[in-house]
Amino acid sequence: MTTHGWITLITIFMVIIALVNKKRIGPDLIMAGGLVILMIFGVVSFHDAVAGFAERPMLMIAGLFVVAAGLQETGGIELIGRKLLGRPTSLRTAQARMMVPVAAMSAFMNTTPIVAMYLPMVSDWAKRLKIPVSKLLMPLSFGAILGGQGTMIGTGSNLIIMGLFIEWWHHPPTWVTELGLSAPSGTVSMWGAAWIGIPVAFCGMLFILLTSRWLLPDRTPPHHNAAFKREYEIKMRVNTGSPVIGQNIADAGLRNLPDLYLHAMVRDDQLITGIGPQMTLQEDDKLIFVGDVDAVIDVRKIRGLVPATDELDYVTGDRFNRRLVEVVVSETSPLIGQTIKESQFRTRYNAVVLAVHRKGHHIEGKIGQIKLNSGDTLLVEANDDFLRDYRQSGDFYLVSEIENSRPPVHERAFVSLGILVLMIVLLTTNVIGRVAAIWLCGLLMIAMRCINGPTARKAINIQILIVIGAAMGIGKAVEQSGLAELASGYLLNLADTMNVGNYGTLFLVFAMTSIAAQLMTNFGAAVIMFPIVIGAAHGLDVSPYPFVFTMMAAAGCNFMTPISYQTNLMVYGPGGYHFTDFQRLGIPLTLLVAMVAVIVAPIVFPFTP
Repeated sequence: MTTHGWITLITIFMVIIALVNKKRIGPDLIMAGGLVILMIFGVVSFHDAVAGFAERPMLMIAGLFVVAAGLQETGGIELIGRKLLGRPTSLRTAQARMMVPVAAMSAFMNTTPIVAMYLPMVSDWAKRLKIPVSKLLMPLSFGAILGGQGTMIGTGSNLIIMGLFIEWWHHPPTWVTELGLSAPSGTVSMWGAAWIGIPVAFCGMLFILLTSRWLLPDRTPPHHNAAFKREYEIKMRVNTGSPVIGQNIADAGLRNLPDLYLHAMVRDDQLITGIGPQMTLQEDDKLIFVGDVDAVIDVRKIRGLVPATDELDYVTGDRFNRRLVEVVVSETSPLIGQTIKESQFRTRYNAVVLAVHRKGHHIEGKIGQIKLNSGDTLLVEANDDFLRDYRQSGDFYLVSEIENSRPPVHERAFVSLGILVLMIVLLTTNVIGRVAAIWLCGLLMIAMRCINGPTARKAINIQILIVIGAAMGIGKAVEQSGLAELASGYLLNLADTMNVGNYGTLFLVFAMTSIAAQLMTNFGAAVIMFPIVIGAAHGLDVSPYPFVFTMMAAAGCNFMTPISYQTNLMVYGPGGYHFTDFQRLGIPLTLLVAMVAVIVAPIVFPFTP
């Protein structure tokens, strides 16, 4: 091994150790730090080190963040999800009805907002079915991961690997042209992963349905102390044209909402209490909910329900800049002793009070008639200007923004879904370049008012992009230092010693990529393993296609630890899981995925054409 090879190998080990033992240092800084070390020692030139930040996969992923944000802001994801969920009556039915639509959506969208949307609904199922939520949340995450194997845009690692493979074909080596192979077409690049991804997803979900009863333990998530939760009473109106009109309370999904209950209803100025699940909803019904602030955010996002106040129509400013804010009335506030209507709150602050909490209790009655006291906590919908202008105001003790509380733009949901379909068609037909197709759709999301510019900018996850760009620089060092060729040689020698042939080598490729993905993110594993995998195919003098698509499955299927994938981390706490719970289901599931991928990949993409 050359000196540069040793430096690269030691740097990669240092990066892995830092990622596994990360405390306050993020993965972006760790990967960037590793790249800087390789630059300092001259393993890679400046040009090669930073070239990854301008590669097509990097730009495509950045654009996909904008498209996914548009779908999330309009409720497009929820529109699909709620229609497909239904009302399961058993654990196995719940798992199936959850995983199938989640997997289907994950093939075309970012898995994170999908899992975030399903979390409260799945928790509701667990309460209604009287089963531990731990039986549902890990299958939720794993279903999303399995579904991401269906297309090139399903996961970032798929997109990176396919991007690297297409770039590799721009200057193909002699050995691959002698085999009579050609670069992947638009259809293969977009849908090629589906040939392995669909069997993998089917077998994986079937395995979860059959074995999770025994492999997943019964866990109870930690309960937050209710004494620290502020309850609010919020009134929502059934809007004109709402999809819940004509449905009963249960079918509309308004029964047994997590941390929220339907307290009463106002119909034709008559207060109705003791609402049964079979009561049919009508236009202009005013529904009175009681729950904590997180539950209020969830009910605010239900399609067809709007706050039962016309005051919001008169709040000036861009609708995309609105959010929920909690404020505490100070002793010197001019609001004290006045009702909300008398204080002209909306005119004075350009904001609308939706609910009031006082001394541990929600305040009932018409919101405009509530007389305010010092120490009252008000739940307010306001623009960004309110936070800037009144954070230091003497009118309030505290002004606190509530995260992820921007009201959705439901009327644009079908527009956002249409843009998603357009993107899939453009990527499949390759009418225009892949980067241009994705960014065209991202800009259409902004132009069609599915999302605004500032929100689109915030949606682009710079940390992930730095990880990917730095990983590409490290991958270039692996190739140029000779480490890739050396690793490929060791891989082939091991396969030859074990006498396992092409299929065995393919399994070893899957194992190496999967282990790397658990240790250093799926992005890092994809980039660093790519030249090694190409070298293995070259050494066997066979087509690189089965190796590349098997590597896709390995890099994307992160089941073995809660920290190996974002959605695993999202369900880790709410499910009450222990760290080792992921290995109980994740290890056998990974082995099953490996077997399916290794068998199917050479059938679809033969070793020799």
